[in-house]
Amino acid sequence: MKEITNRFHTLNKYLEELKELKCGDDDDIFNKPFVKKQHRMSIISDVLEDENEMTNRCPCEEVHKLRKCHVYLCEKVDEYNNIFGTIILLLLFVITVVWLDCTVFFASIYMLRTNSKPRLPVYDGLLYFILIGIFWIAGAVIQAIALASTGEKLLKETTKTSRISSALLTHLPLSKTPDVDHCYKKQLELLNQQSSFKKICVSAAGFFDVNNKMLGVMAANVSSYLLIILQFLTQKEDKNND
Repeated sequence: MKEITNRFHTLNKYLEELKELKCGDDDDIFNKPFVKKQHRMSIISDVLEDENEMTNRCPCEEVHKLRKCHVYLCEKVDEYNNIFGTIILLLLFVITVVWLDCTVFFASIYMLRTNSKPRLPVYDGLLYFILIGIFWIAGAVIQAIALASTGEKLLKETTKTSRISSALLTHLPLSKTPDVDHCYKKQLELLNQQSSFKKICVSAAGFFDVNNKMLGVMAANVSSYLLIILQFLTQKEDKNND
């Protein structure tokens, strides 16, 4: 997924370079480094044409090429979700269970030590299990943050495409060649619609999107279940004392 995110970043970089191109000015177009380096677009997608055919392009054709690359990357994200979506869902389920199980384990130890008479000592075996629990919680947190940050980076790059195309449309200068200018504007509008309507994100088998918002939802769910379990354990302990 990092590779796909980097390719979206490269696509956005090329799209930003289009601001320097001017429709209808052939000398300006052919002297721009963006046009001379069209063969570098292979790092975005496999949608390529012969390099000799890329030297005589106007900006509207460049936007059309970027649209094709955008569709290609969207298809790759869909393939990734189809292959790894269920695995991500199961992994997040395991992470949630680890958080809940370890926190309940620590809460149970605390209640046993505080309510037992005489007070339960922390012997070597118990300390070992506590350290193992801390290790599992830390590992689960790192895994959850890594998944969320990966999805968040992809989401930011995909939404950036729509923002850049909107900015290009807003600051589109007047041109003496209305036909070329209309073509350029039309391609930008299509790219803007394409990037806005297509929701591109890492999905956990379609149940929810994997991004930073997911961490808050997971923490809220774990806290809710933990409060219920602690209330149950407290009531049970009170009954035993009575």
